[in-house]
Amino acid sequence: MRKRRSNAPTLSIYLLTIWGGAVEYNNPATHIETPNIDTLAAGGMKLNRSYAATVCSPSRANLLTGFHSGHSANDRNGNIGAGLRAQDVTVAEILSDAGYKNAIVDKWGWGATGSRNINGPDPAPTINDQESLPALQGYDSFFGYQNHGAAHDYFYSYLWESNQLSGATTLVANSGGAGGAPEYTHDLVQRRGEELIRDLAGGPEPFSGIDFRGPKFFSHRLTDFSLQRQKLAL
Repeated sequence: MRKRRSNAPTLSIYLLTIWGGAVEYNNPATHIETPNIDTLAAGGMKLNRSYAATVCSPSRANLLTGFHSGHSANDRNGNIGAGLRAQDVTVAEILSDAGYKNAIVDKWGWGATGSRNINGPDPAPTINDQESLPALQGYDSFFGYQNHGAAHDYFYSYLWESNQLSGATTLVANSGGAGGAPEYTHDLVQRRGEELIRDLAGGPEPFSGIDFRGPKFFSHRLTDFSLQRQKLAL
């Protein structure tokens, strides 16, 4: 049973993975400005001594469990299938005990298959690791990818949605584009994330939200930085 704390702060966590030296946040000698993130950080708390890994899957596991990569079952991208274990205690489970509602969007990365097909429709994914699902790891609401590789495709045909109260994890077809084609998945995630924030902010409990956002493999395509300083809405 949740213990309500009316004075508990709202928590918003953003994990931007594999952006490397291209991102300006906390590093002014780089090429992409993040003014909105800078504003949030200036009025919040900067965690600059946290565990992290050089690739995305163990970085997410580090953040969610507090484990150093050497102690986590998910210690490298080559071990993605490990996901999260039933005995792992996530930050969402701790926050839930403190009365929080918890939401997470975008790349969860574990718990389902996710084959891609560049020449036609993607095969429908299936759940392959029940213990790793967000609803079993303390999250009241989730919308996004449950497969690491599928999250590298921004027009992937399927996303997942889960709700802890109903216990359901539902496959959502991405077919809202022209002629039933997939939409850009980050637009879908952004819209759903905004809906979750509005829903949770209107409730009596404090809430936490995590956005695992990270377009991959883009920084090497940004050229002529001296003439084209890139500004993202971040």
